[in-house]
Amino acid sequence: MLNDSDDPMEDLLKAEAAAEAADVMRPVLMAAEAGDVAAMCAALDAGGHHVDKQGEDNDTALHIGCLYGQLAVVEECIRRGADVTAKDEDNSTPLHDASAGGHYDIAKLLLSKGASVTARDEDGDSPLHLACNGGHAAVAQLLLSHLNEKQRNILLGLPNGLGQKPADLAEDPALVAQLKLASGEAADDEEGSSGSAYKKRR
Repeated sequence: MLNDSDDPMEDLLKAEAAAEAADVMRPVLMAAEAGDVAAMCAALDAGGHHVDKQGEDNDTALHIGCLYGQLAVVEECIRRGADVTAKDEDNSTPLHDASAGGHYDIAKLLLSKGASVTARDEDGDSPLHLACNGGHAAVAQLLLSHLNEKQRNILLGLPNGLGQKPADLAEDPALVAQLKLASGEAADDEEGSSGSAYKKRR
């Protein structure tokens, strides 16, 4: 599909280049998804690719490692200098992917490397929105712990594209109470189990 460019040929060439890049990166991303660090490194090195080279949906190996909870893959990508703020075609960062899946150790590592808690994807969701939507209370708490009080209040009150705040997406009573407490609201004494995992469309 052509974009708003005035040069259809330029659009076609860009589309072909993107398709070629996605095909070239397929072995890398498949290895990252499977958690096969050796195969991922071999595919990157064989092609002479930088770890941040994008494949299908503009995903990097780091995005895929975060999405599928492959900590060893994430560690290797970071060792190779991966950009923890890289964005895919949906403007999602690796921290969005880790938060959506409830991958605490990965989210913690990304935050230690400078990942942004306040980054927003094309739907207006922050990593906190996605952690709440998946019922991942520990990840939500981790994200909030990296903000000062003013920043926490802003993020907790931030609506996404559908007008939903993070707490609006949380179904787990314990997580709702946790978010209320973080925002200074009175929290109920209810306890609940963690919610079901939320997985982004891929």
